[in-house]
Amino acid sequence: MHYQADSADLAVLATGRMSAPPSRWVAAAAVASIVTANHGHATANSATTTSSFFEPSDALRKAMAQRREQEAALQQFHVECTGKIRRVSHDYHTANRVKERDEAMARWQKLQLEIRAEAESIMYPGTAPGERDRFLAEFGCTGWSDEALRAIVAVSPRGVVEIGAGAGLWADAIERVAREVYGPRWPGVLAFDDMSSLPSKARSAVRVVEGDERELLPRSRQRRALLLCYPDRNDMAVNSLAAYRGSTLLYVGEARGGMNATPAFFDAVDRDYELERTVPVKPFPGGHEVLYVFKRRRGDGRGGLNLGKVVGGTAVAAAAVAAIVLVAHTARR
Repeated sequence: MHYQADSADLAVLATGRMSAPPSRWVAAAAVASIVTANHGHATANSATTTSSFFEPSDALRKAMAQRREQEAALQQFHVECTGKIRRVSHDYHTANRVKERDEAMARWQKLQLEIRAEAESIMYPGTAPGERDRFLAEFGCTGWSDEALRAIVAVSPRGVVEIGAGAGLWADAIERVAREVYGPRWPGVLAFDDMSSLPSKARSAVRVVEGDERELLPRSRQRRALLLCYPDRNDMAVNSLAAYRGSTLLYVGEARGGMNATPAFFDAVDRDYELERTVPVKPFPGGHEVLYVFKRRRGDGRGGLNLGKVVGGTAVAAAAVAAIVLVAHTARR
């Protein structure tokens, strides 16, 4: 199900600094958008092909069913919130006195907090209020383990290039470990992000440059390991494979049918790469991410896909309820 929202209101909401109730709504946000914007809870991709590397675990299959239930609950909650937002918006924008506007503003601010708290309880049952925010500020959408960082560094003596790096938190953690292993001459992490959905205000020592999968095209970057950490369910991941001609792929995310990437991505990896190992990471409760370490199959010196025209993914628009829920939630790695 997809909804549309007034673009002018969305532009304000996206900043997370909504100083007044929205004045216009064509409709409310898609419930799926609330969940999938770097939260790790939503209806999963359909698994159209069985993958030898990415077969979903029983736990992930169970989580997929739970996410469908959460989506239904969010849809109902979303309908209820839309009516409340419209009422407080009407009171604010039709108020004739300063006192009336102040009262409506106070109701609006309280409503935003209530909506966010309730949505979090639906998406992350059993977690404390604000726990997701703290996790995002420390790790991004999924957390690393010491074992995962060491595994990445071990196969990346020529450095790492990361597409979809978000705030650069994973890149920063990788660099700290790599400097200990290889010393100051290690080439480092080249981190790129299209800046379409950065979940928190967290920042790292690694500079994240605006860019997408096309940043992989220079030959000098092909020697690096490619890191795709919690890629969105759009074409960014599969386009990155098309552009990458190197030998080492590092994928951090859920298996086929989960919250990350697309069936085309998993098909391409199955075809062109050999799995060397999987390493546990530190997902937020409810997540089932793993680090997969791949090496390109022998004889495949080029990407398995026809690069053609690489097109970056587009951000999914979200309306008032989604923006309220996702304020400070939209930093990625």
